[in-house]
Amino acid sequence: MAEDQKYNVNQAVTGLNLDSTITQVKQGQLTYALNAICENFDGTTVTYQNEQANTGCVWFPVSYKVIGVKNLTQLNKVVFFLTNNINSLICTVDEGSCEYKVII
Repeated sequence: MAEDQKYNVNQAVTGLNLDSTITQVKQGQLTYALNAICENFDGTTVTYQNEQANTGCVWFPVSYKVIGVKNLTQLNKVVFFLTNNINSLICTVDEGSCEYKVII
């Protein structure tokens, strides 16, 4: 790689700018970054990607805690393994309707 080669990296070094139009945004500013994470940084580029939402969809029984999760993306469901140290539950949650169903 040549020493004089320069990279134009778009990185949020000066912060989030929600007030300007897209033509007024300076290099290094982001205009929107809700749930954004840095997915890739290889020294030449920075890639941002949105994380999944952080809004609660389902609330499990109070005494139970989640000990395992398995995404079934093809079925649009998530399987949760729960325990209260006495009993255990296996349940599914439909991601579209937030429907909670105990399997075992």
